Amino acid sequence: MTRRGQQFFISAIWAAVMAIAQLFVPRLPVDGDDHTLVMWALTFVMPWFWDTILVLMIVSSLDERKRHGRLWIARVWSLIVACLAWIQIFQPVLRLPTTERTEWLRDNLPDFAFPWLFGLLFVLWLALSLEKKIADRSLLA
Repeated sequence: MTRRGQQFFISAIWAAVMAIAQLFVPRLPVDGDDHTLVMWALTFVMPWFWDTILVLMIVSSLDERKRHGRLWIARVWSLIVACLAWIQIFQPVLRLPTTERTEWLRDNLPDFAFPWLFGLLFVLWLALSLEKKIADRSLLA
């Protein structure tokens, strides 16, 4: 897959994740004041905004060479994200009655988006950047 293809694929997956996450964001109250709007934006919009910035940084740092180290970094990172999502989101949701699951996701998904997912995305970006610098340095030497 070319670099453009990889960038499009990752961007499309992220857009799908954002569309699904948007289903769990409570709607802005129509009769709310400015304070309500600010609190709603800080609570539900900003965590996903910062995650999106990091995803775009990761996508823009991709190159065409598929190096073995880069693939291992992506595999280990994906495994860590899947395990953390299972522990932080899916296990607690599955313990709840069916009627309370949507409300629990609406309340707790932004908490997963910012401290956990943001941190993991930052670590992925940092690891991929370091791997690229090391690989470029070894090719020049």
